[in-house]
Amino acid sequence: MKVEGLLKLMSDKKFLDLTEEQQQEMLRKRLEVPQYLSIKEKRSVVKEILDAASETEHGVAKVDGIKKYIYLIMYSINAYTNLELSDDIESDYDALCSAGVLARVIDLFDSEYQSVMALLQLEQETREQDDKIELQVARLMGQATDVITELSDIMGKLHITPENVDQIDNIIQMLK
Repeated sequence: MKVEGLLKLMSDKKFLDLTEEQQQEMLRKRLEVPQYLSIKEKRSVVKEILDAASETEHGVAKVDGIKKYIYLIMYSINAYTNLELSDDIESDYDALCSAGVLARVIDLFDSEYQSVMALLQLEQETREQDDKIELQVARLMGQATDVITELSDIMGKLHITPENVDQIDNIIQMLK
């Protein structure tokens, strides 16, 4: 079902004449909402959300919070319903919100939505920790490279001959 079809269904007089419970049951059937998605499927949704909401800047991934919020909602709807989203997810989000339909759709699979949200937070924290470790290793490698370059420059300026090797050895021993 397309977003426009859902909006049309929910504004139809026959639908509006139903009780709220009947409306929710009809939506659940029409949107083919499953009871549960496997953890593997949830991981896939979480990965899609973070990939879509992240941008890499200077080798560090940054998550756009607004995109993360919108993609969490819309990718969850995509995973838990047969609602066909367009290529412009933000327009679909706006259409569902402006019609007052978004919360009702999310309510159809709310406990699962809460799980996806928790997994999303955990995965984002893991990625941020991994980025911090990568950044620290890169800094350490840069510092090591600087020290090696400096030592190489110093060694290039020294005129080591067989005669002054003993003197250099004595200096090293004194520095220990």
